Amino acid sequence: MTDPSKIKPSHTQRAAFVYIRQSTPGQVEHNRELPPVKRVVRNPIAERARPARVSVEECPLRGSLGDLQPLEFVQVRRSPEEALFNSLLEQHHYI
Repeated sequence: MTDPSKIKPSHTQRAAFVYIRQSTPGQVEHNRELPPVKRVVRNPIAERARPARVSVEECPLRGSLGDLQPLEFVQVRRSPEEALFNSLLEQHHYI
């Protein structure tokens, strides 16, 4: 609660505006509740098990990006590397 000693006369003399929204009789009469849920859609991504933690070397690399050439980007979906990718994403992604 607010300490009453902090309320000064200048505070209580200020005009205050309060907005109150009231439904019209028509809004009240014609307001419809949502129908019950017919079915719940599963989210398999949210329900999947967490991937096993994979240990990898975490020493930072020193040097320029040019020293790492050539870089290759490959799709890992449905490949043997997918488990590694999922584990690293789980461990290091902030979301």
